[in-house]
Amino acid sequence: TIEGEVIQEGDRSVTKTKSREELREAWRRLCEKAFAFAKQAGSMPAGLERLVNEVLEVKPPWQVAVRFGLRKSSKFDASFAYPNRRSDLLPGPVNYRPTVWCLIDTSGSISEEELKYFLGIAKHEARNASLRVIAWDAEDYEVLRADSPQQVARKVAAKMKGGGGTVIKPVLEKVYRLMNPGDAVIVLTDGEIFDAEKSETQEWFARVSRKAGFTMIGYTYKPVVAPGFAAAHINFNI
Repeated sequence: TIEGEVIQEGDRSVTKTKSREELREAWRRLCEKAFAFAKQAGSMPAGLERLVNEVLEVKPPWQVAVRFGLRKSSKFDASFAYPNRRSDLLPGPVNYRPTVWCLIDTSGSISEEELKYFLGIAKHEARNASLRVIAWDAEDYEVLRADSPQQVARKVAAKMKGGGGTVIKPVLEKVYRLMNPGDAVIVLTDGEIFDAEKSETQEWFARVSRKAGFTMIGYTYKPVVAPGFAAAHINFNI
């Protein structure tokens, strides 16, 4: 069935009433519902998980700026357990995966397409970093961890919460308390943030940016001015 309609082999009535694009969209929604049901049941066919992962796959147009920033937030050390190409008498470099905090706006003004695009950006960042996702609307929700792109669909997308108003100060306070110096922080929002211009919120933006190695706000509609944060417009319709 698709949206309450039963499709049988040889039945061409559906294609007469629905365009190919409408059918593709209906199948996508059906896959999402099946994915959610499979997760509740505790099992998920590998093919279905792969399909959901493809739905969430995006290439942010501002990924170069994010990657440049994350290089600065990466932490380096040295250990004799790792080889040094110059000399066996010197310790070798240890490159730690950076931690990226992705603060995703899940308020009532965020559309399904925007949320999926935000999750796609989170998935992209999980390729090269240890990802921490916090959904927020008028409050902040649990920290969701993903250490690979596959885990974004399995551990993050299925647990997103929200639908209320849009107040960012609580999640800024939370990430400031939990993050380590040098971590990267990315805020994904439509820009309609009730308290963004308040002096207390502006101070928390500044505190987070001073502690972080890289900070950015990606917005889909309204620009957000935040001390220490780079800003980038996200055109999720392309």
